[in-house]
Order: sequence, then structure tokens, then C-alpha cells
Amino acid sequence: MKMKSSAEHGYNHISTDRGETGMVHKVTNFLNKGLWMIRSQEMPFFKRVSLNAARILMLTGRFFIQNQCTVKASALTYYTLLSIVPILALIFGFAKGYGYAEMLQEKLRGWMSAYPDMAEKIIEFSDRTLQNAKGGVVAGVGVILLIWTAVKLLSNIELSLNGIWGVKRGRTMIRKISDYIAILIICPFLMLTAGSGIVFAASHLNGFTQKLPFSSTINALINYAVPVVAVWAVFTFIYMAIPNTKVRFRAAMPAGFISALAYLIVQSAYVFAQFVVVKYNAIYGSFAALPLFLIWLNLSWMIVLAGSELSFAIQNVNEYEMVPEDHLLSLTQKNIYAMELISQIARVFRAAQLPLSDEQLSETLEIPIRTTRKVLYEMVAAGLLCEVYMKDENTLRAYQPAMPLEELTPLKVIRSLEDLGGVQLENELDKKYYGLIGCLRSALDVLPENKPFGQDEESA
Repeated sequence: MKMKSSAEHGYNHISTDRGETGMVHKVTNFLNKGLWMIRSQEMPFFKRVSLNAARILMLTGRFFIQNQCTVKASALTYYTLLSIVPILALIFGFAKGYGYAEMLQEKLRGWMSAYPDMAEKIIEFSDRTLQNAKGGVVAGVGVILLIWTAVKLLSNIELSLNGIWGVKRGRTMIRKISDYIAILIICPFLMLTAGSGIVFAASHLNGFTQKLPFSSTINALINYAVPVVAVWAVFTFIYMAIPNTKVRFRAAMPAGFISALAYLIVQSAYVFAQFVVVKYNAIYGSFAALPLFLIWLNLSWMIVLAGSELSFAIQNVNEYEMVPEDHLLSLTQKNIYAMELISQIARVFRAAQLPLSDEQLSETLEIPIRTTRKVLYEMVAAGLLCEVYMKDENTLRAYQPAMPLEELTPLKVIRSLEDLGGVQLENELDKKYYGLIGCLRSALDVLPENKPFGQDEESA
């Protein structure tokens, strides 16, 4: 009886485990597949909003892991640490030119209130670096070095955000210098409103709010809201300005708001932790602040990257409907997408219309934007397409055929993509099977279905 009871107990335990595993599998399967196979347009408004919110969260988490954002945040932390003094010197230089250097210094002192000596050292060292750059042995070399350091850091930031958006090409050097200098001027100015705005709002609204009920609560909300709005503006600006693609305001704004809240929470925790760590100065000396600073810097970059993933998900969530597994792209599926894209491009080219951008192609053919950009990039590298830079501010670049349309056949597309990167024939066996592939291609080349793209539309 005991053995039977044990067996029954074991069976029940196994059944419970299987039931739990089955439930986990069902939930995972729904999140990865079922969630994306629902037609959102057929749902009521509130259900559609809830469904899109769940999809946005799923896309953000999925791509945050796939794009290795934690690794990128660590790399950006390292680059920031190397260039923080030249960057601050350059920012202080711009701040002096525009008359808000003292406000910026006071903001830094308040931010590092637990380490006033260190804050003064940073300000002093930044000023000295700027003076040395302006009055160096070779005039202008120091300033150029400071600008190059800033461009290098912001280039790495752009590279990370471009990877999130699936953009393969960055800005040209001329655009980097002009755009990055604008970013270095605008971002500190917006951040300063987080401090000065509190004083302004409190002094001008205090008399008015005293007449209202719950005046103390309203004043407290104003004090908290002003820095949130300022940091929100900075994050929104970063998400729109740094990626080398068009990011819509409606996507950057909510992502900037959530990132601003997360950043201010982390910053408050960092300021609080500074006072806690001060008591360990007797043991660690001035090094007590370094690990804490690195943790804060790393978390800040993770917030920036997560917010960029969120803005991408908001802008492109509808393109992933009925496409549950974007990252599992087979060779056959890639060839299908390539032929769909090149067929649409050829059709527009034959009609003598303006070439289409990656976003227009993605929206027209209902292909996820990252997949669209990946396949377009490979077709450009294979010599099938060429990029055309447009004057329209809404379209950075568009695509058109790189060869006569009569040569653009399905087999030509497949062959070019398969041979991208070159073929190495190291022994006789390689040559044998390469010859076999050549024979199969020759046989397919003469099939009537292997006709140039857009020929049906032309004959019709």
C-alpha cells in the first residue's frame, strides 16, 4: 500500500509538473505567436489600444535582449568615461558663449552635493582643458581635438541607436559635426530648465496657487513636474535627432516621457546613495564615489537604449501584426522579401515615379521595417539596387534599380544574394559542387517564369 501511495504521489507530482509546464508553454506560445495573429483593426477601440500596448511592451523587451542593449550600455559607459572631461569642457565653452555657464556649474554642484570638492575639481579641470585648447602651442588644434572627442562619443551613441532602428549607414562627417554641435548646445540648455524652471514656476505661481484649495499639494506637483518636463524634452529630442532615420514625434514623445521618469528615479537614488557612501570615505577615500558613478552611468545608458527600443516599437508596432517571429528569417523568406521589394521598386521605376524610401516600402508591402532595411542593405551591397538621396525632409534616402530592368530577374536576385561576400573554392570538391550549382542555375535561367520584374505590368 505504501508503494502504491508513493507511486500515486509521484504520478500526481509529475502530472502537476506537466500541467505547470504546459501552462507556461501556452503562455509563452501566446506571447510569441498568438498575440501577433489577432487582427487589431477588427477589435473595439479600448481592446485595440490594450492589444497594441501589450505588443509594444513585448517588442521592446524582445529587441532589448536581441540587440544586446546591456552590452551596448556597458560600451557607452566606457566611452563616456574616457571622454567626459573633454565633453564637459566643450559644453562649458558653448555655455559661456550663450550665457548660461554659471547656471550649468550650479546644476553640477547640486547634482554632486555630497562631493563638493570633486564637483569643483571637475569644473576647474574642464575650464583648464578649455583654456589649454584655446591657447595651445598650435592655434585651433586643441579645439579641434575637443570637437573630435565629442563627435567620437556621439558617433558611438548614434551607432547604438541606428542598430536599434535597423539603420546600416550613419551620418557623413560634415553632418556629424553640424548635428552633434547642435545637440551639445541644446541638451544642456534643456536640462538647465529642470533647475531654473522650478525657481521660476515657484516664484510666479506661488501667489496664485495660495488662493486655491490644496495649494501646498499643487506647489509640490509643480516642483516635481518641471524637471520631468525638462528631462522629457531632452529624451524626446535625443530619440528624434540622433538616429539617422526619421523618428516620428508621436513615437519619441511617450518613449521620452517614460525614459525621463526612469532617469529621474535613478538619479534620485544616485544622489541619495552618495550621502550613504560618504561614510565609507575613510576606507576607500575619493574612490568611494567611482563605483557608484559607474553604476549610475551604466543604468542611465540602459534607460536611453530601452527608451529608443520603446520609440521603435511604438512607431512600428502595426508592421509586426501577423509576423510573430521577425528574428527567425530563413533564406527562402529573405529571398521572397527581396523579390517583393525589387518588384515594387521596378514597378515604380517603370512608371517614372519618385523612388520609394525604406519606410514607404515597408508600409506598402507590410514587411517589418528592420527586415526591410536589412534586405535592402544586402541588395545594395550585391549591386541590385542603389541608394538615392532625396531633398524631401521626410525621406532621407530612397532606392532604385542599379542595372537595366531587363536584367533584374528572380534568379538574378537569388544568385546575387547567395553570392554576396564572394565564393572560395579551396579544393576539388568545392569546385565540383560549385559547378553543380552553376548547372542548376543555368537550367532555371531559361524557365519562362524567370522573366524581368514588372514585365507583366508593362505588357498589361
